[in-house]
This record gives sequence, structure tokens and C-alpha cells, in this order.
Amino acid sequence: MQPAISIQLNRAQSNGHKVQLIYSTRVSAHLDPTSQLSSSSAASHPWVMISTNHTTTALATVAGSKVQLPCPILTSGNPKAQWILPDGSELLSPSSTLDGRLRASGFVLLLQNVQLSDAGIYYCVARAGRDIDVLPLHLAVEESSVPHLGEQVGPPVTGTVGEPVSLPCRMSGSPEPYLSWILPNGNVVLTLPSDRGVYRCVASNSAGAASTSVRVHVSSLPPVIHYHVMKVRQGATARIPCRATGNPTPTVTWFNPANRVIPQSLGSGYYFERVVVVSNGTLEVRVAQKVDTGNYTCQASNSAGERSRVVRLEVETPTYGLHGREVIVICSHLIIF
Repeated sequence: MQPAISIQLNRAQSNGHKVQLIYSTRVSAHLDPTSQLSSSSAASHPWVMISTNHTTTALATVAGSKVQLPCPILTSGNPKAQWILPDGSELLSPSSTLDGRLRASGFVLLLQNVQLSDAGIYYCVARAGRDIDVLPLHLAVEESSVPHLGEQVGPPVTGTVGEPVSLPCRMSGSPEPYLSWILPNGNVVLTLPSDRGVYRCVASNSAGAASTSVRVHVSSLPPVIHYHVMKVRQGATARIPCRATGNPTPTVTWFNPANRVIPQSLGSGYYFERVVVVSNGTLEVRVAQKVDTGNYTCQASNSAGERSRVVRLEVETPTYGLHGREVIVICSHLIIF
């Protein structure tokens, strides 16, 4: 096998302030068609390579959580793994530290109950025979999403329940940094839910880490009332719905034309429950009379505010035609003792 290393100037990405180089390696093998490579020869010269195509080499986490540092490898032999910790100590796989917080298993390093002192660069050393490959992984540890004392904080963002919230986090660096968000509950994610609190954006690469915080305010929705205007004939039942939506769920209260609160129905069906409010917020005027004509007010309220609408109820007197004459029919109750 013949290795080759090349360094090229990236003119498109270079300018008067920085010079960017392209570093590449190539390994090739020339087989003699008249001979065959024996299995014993291949086994005596194994190779190992750490794959970085889909490997995150810079991670961010919050103190008290756990995190895994991956080190995926490609090899032709029987590889062994060794981890060099930020303090210079070494950890062979499989084994763990004395306190058991750091455990190397295969080509993964697991850190439990992460502490601020765990931040730094971890080196994964893969060996196969006389071949060796090394991968540095940078770990950034934040105490919480709350900004540090004296740290510059971005302007607060206010959102509405049910609506998306966008928090900008612009970072630059070389190599290009990985972005992570630390949520108010301590979770570390790459997407953002719409919950109030302080969010911390952490950018990290092999050179270090930088972070900034932003506070999100979530405002409640004031109630919105949907109402109807109703006309009813005398003796019938008028049902006037009052649907209110909002967050938190609003409370609906009805007021009669004398501005008195209309009680909730007890479900007894007695006559004294003739004008009541049922469980879904609908106003019921049973056996409607002319005296029930007037303006009824529906009021919806929650912690974000209140809204009210006035509904006009008109009770019409029924008329019946008989040979051109108008006959008024009056119904009354017959009580027998």
C-alpha cells in the first residue's frame, strides 16, 4: 500500500485575512497479477481508520446529564481503543474511571453525571497492529441555559401560544462549528419547542466553544367570542350559544338585561330554572315571555383579559288567523288540589 498526502490552496475561500488549505490523503495498492496476496500477509499488516464522514467531533451538553462520544472505525484487523482524557490520563477499552462516571466500551466513551470540569478535548486512539489513527472530540459543558454573569444576552423574544418562534443564532468559525440548543429544562436539542424560558445556543468545534442566551416570553391568547342574535316566539325556548376560545380556557358568564349574573343550570327542570346557563356556556330562556326581551351580555375571561358581547333577544307574540280575525291564545297552568 502506498500512502500519499497533498495540500492545496483553496483560492475561492482564501482572502487577505485568511488562507484556507485543502488537506487530503490517499491510500492505494498495486496488485501483481501474477501473484496473490495471501491471507496471512494481509493479517500481518492490518490497517485501521476512524470514519469522520457522519461523526460529530464537537458536542455540547449540560452539567448533570450524560453524553456519548462516538469513535466509529474501519479496519482489516483486530482493533483496540484507547481514550486520552482532557487531564492527560488514559482509559483503555473496556474499562472505567475510579468513580465510574466515565466508561469506555468498544469505541464509545460514555460520560455520566457530566461536570463542568469534564469540558475539553478527548482523543480516541484506534490501533490495529502497527497502524494507528487518532480522532479529537471537543466537549463543551454548560451549567444551564441561564447566561453567565456579565455575558452579553440577545434581545428577548415574545411569542404567542400555538405560533412558531424563531431564535437566531449566528456563529462562524473554522472548522465550521456545530450548533446545539440548551433548553430551560436542561435538555440539549437541535430543534426548538415554543416554551417560555431562557434558551442557550452553544457553538463548538475542535478549537473551542462559544455561547449566547436569549429569553423567550410566551403570551396567552385573550378570549375570542363567537355569538348569535336570536328571535323566538313566545312560549318557545331560546338557546343562545356563546363559544369562547383562548388560552388558558376562558370562563363564560352571562348577564341579564338588569346586569345580574344568570346562574348555571342545576338540571332540575323546575320553573325557577327558566333562564339559566347550561354546561357548554349556552344561555337558555325556557318558555320565553315578552318580559324576557332585552340585551343579554356574554362575558369570557381568562388571565390574558376578557371580552364581552351583547346579544339582543326579541320575544315575538304568536298570532293565529281565523276568518280574517286575530285570535290570541293564552296558555295557563291548571293546578288541582
